[in-house]
Amino acid sequence: MSFSPVPVWLDCDPGHDDAFAIALAVKSLELKVLGVSIIHGNDTVAHCALNAKRFMWACGIQGVSVFPGVSRPLVRDAKYCPEIHGVHGKDGVAGMCGFNFPDEEIFADQTNLPSVQNGVLKMVEIVSTYPEKVTIVATGAQTNLAMAIRLFPTVKDNISKIVFMGGAIGLGNTGVAAEFNMEIDPEAAHVVFHSGIPLVMVPLEVTHSVLVTPEVLATIARIDAFSPSSFEEKTCNIGQDLGKRLQIECDEIYKRIKDINNKELTDGEESNLKIPECSSNFAKCCVELLTFFRSTYKNVFSFDSPPLHDPCAVFYCINPQSFKTVNVFLDVELSGEKCTGRTLCDLHGLSKKEPNATVCYSLDVDKFWEKMFSCLKISNEKSPLNKK
Repeated sequence: MSFSPVPVWLDCDPGHDDAFAIALAVKSLELKVLGVSIIHGNDTVAHCALNAKRFMWACGIQGVSVFPGVSRPLVRDAKYCPEIHGVHGKDGVAGMCGFNFPDEEIFADQTNLPSVQNGVLKMVEIVSTYPEKVTIVATGAQTNLAMAIRLFPTVKDNISKIVFMGGAIGLGNTGVAAEFNMEIDPEAAHVVFHSGIPLVMVPLEVTHSVLVTPEVLATIARIDAFSPSSFEEKTCNIGQDLGKRLQIECDEIYKRIKDINNKELTDGEESNLKIPECSSNFAKCCVELLTFFRSTYKNVFSFDSPPLHDPCAVFYCINPQSFKTVNVFLDVELSGEKCTGRTLCDLHGLSKKEPNATVCYSLDVDKFWEKMFSCLKISNEKSPLNKK
């Protein structure tokens, strides 16, 4: 039987975790990435587009174009996340600090620059004309998707589903009740949720189980030696039951609150994690990016190890059998005084509305890391960083 990769379009805002999502998508044989559109979020569209091309260059990725999309939410002012992803300066580039990329070398080749074509228009053009239905993977705000759906509604006919990282079954992260991607453009999410396109939500309850632990960093530091038998987190049974997953999430939030109360965390606090020695320049790039990400997550959210959110949505497209899911009616709060952007998962059918989304609540973490490491190992073999 012949193998046919799933055609996907990636919409993202790199961002540390978005960068690893791109690597996972492009380096997986199970997927065929048709293009990448950039959305506002972790930083400006201009910065995020350059970050995408920087990390793609580091991974030896060629032939996948990056198209800058909409630069602000549908009706609100733009909001970014420098407290997590950094600002331009000695620590690196805006939106993806931690490693100083050789920009002069990268962008001396004009083919490494983002396209001048608009991301929404290019997404519509390629998705609409592709001979198969396309899966959209969205790991940022959903403004590009909402614009495409509203301006070119027939594009929906050739979209298989939208798999997105964002939202939460329970509480969010950056807002009192909302997750960041939903909080910064809830109106766009509302358009997407009510579009009639099949939806798959990969919320915080899933991504908070995929942590960049010291063991993960050590494996990436020696990525050239990775084999599936060399790493096992033994976490694949976490949250196999929905109630258990939500209880675990609540317990983790309570623990972090206690940590914050018991210890004053200051901006710029040094991490006590020893950075492992790396076997290649590409491994050093990945480890330094994730170590910066770890330090900011520790200072802002009191996570000992940061969650690698966005690749989880890509992994769903690769191996949906590794997820536990529930079908629900999904909506987003638009006008609440305190809860704007909160995703509303009708777990008990109280709205009496037909389910419009598959919501993930658990993931086989070991299988995720096995695939992520395998793709990073392939990237390491192709990386121009290792030629220095």
